Amino acid sequence: MNHAPSPRETEGKIMKDIIRRVMHPRLSAFYDHWRAFMDGGAAGAGARSIMAHFAEFLDDMLVVDIDESYYTYRHYGRTFIEKFNIDLSNQVIEHVPFAILPAERRHILEFEYSHVQRTLRPIWRSYTAVFKGEEKTWHRLTLPVAPNVLVVGGYELDPSRFGRNDDGAERLLRTVIEAVPVFLDGAGDVGGLAVSLMDLTQSRMKEAELQYLATVDPLTGAFNRRRFIEAGGEEIERSSRYDYALSLLMMDIDHFKRINDTHGHAAGDEALRRFTATCRGFLRKNDLFGRFGGEEFALILPNTDTDGAIVLADRMRRQVEAMTVTVGGDVFGFTVSIGIASRAHGARETLENLLERADQAMYQAKTGGRNRVVVSEPTGQ
Repeated sequence: MNHAPSPRETEGKIMKDIIRRVMHPRLSAFYDHWRAFMDGGAAGAGARSIMAHFAEFLDDMLVVDIDESYYTYRHYGRTFIEKFNIDLSNQVIEHVPFAILPAERRHILEFEYSHVQRTLRPIWRSYTAVFKGEEKTWHRLTLPVAPNVLVVGGYELDPSRFGRNDDGAERLLRTVIEAVPVFLDGAGDVGGLAVSLMDLTQSRMKEAELQYLATVDPLTGAFNRRRFIEAGGEEIERSSRYDYALSLLMMDIDHFKRINDTHGHAAGDEALRRFTATCRGFLRKNDLFGRFGGEEFALILPNTDTDGAIVLADRMRRQVEAMTVTVGGDVFGFTVSIGIASRAHGARETLENLLERADQAMYQAKTGGRNRVVVSEPTGQ
């Protein structure tokens, strides 16, 4: 005897049909792959299993690791690299300059990632923004695959395919996902709205922008001097209290005035941005990186002794030396001089003292020929 579908089952089928018509078809396939991954008992699998299962989607996919509220892109798909003109692989969202990831978008991503991590429910949303001077609309799915690991798929919509023949339900769903993320339940139905995102009001965005301007150098996205000294003092106090290793690097771009005089100030600005991006590639989550003004930068490395600081500093120095910058047809390179000061075990050093020692070491690197690393001898207890 055939079972007549209940009103609830009929409603569910209608909703699935609407979702399939509205959702980008590749995103639908991505969701089906995720369902198979989870139904197959793969939840909690390692990175290799995740990458293998989603192999056909890797170009349009992100893998996000979450560790103590830090969000790190362990995989950043080729399509995203091409669209945004930057590779954020192994980058922590908090370290991405606001010029690349504005305050409001950062809050939206952090909200969605934390929500999916906490609820283990997929989030689907649409977003429209200007990419390379042209307005584009993307659909994105954020999915949990392992404890503290998410996969994110994103696909650009072809507006010519949508809108003209939509019925009322489709238009409504498109409007909803453009305004606020929606949850998908285990059966693939819309399970509710992530309405907490509505707390992200214009005033909250403005507050974030003001806080950013007060603490971050707008050209490079590094901490400004005031914020670096504030956060650095706290970090060094913890280092002294718990007696763990800590090193401080002072870095100065060699012959920076020559870059400005020869190639122009736009070239100088680009050199500063490229230098910052190079340094960020070496940063861990708890490292503190700041611009002290002009071409001078500082870096605090918690849990890093002198030997570790030397290895890192020399790797950074060599990578900067190998880099070239192109601005308006001019191609040039530059080098950096680095001074290191480390806190000795048992010593009660202040940030001011470490900065002074690292600065003196950097001066020795300058006077000793530039493009080198010099270490300051630690003070006594």
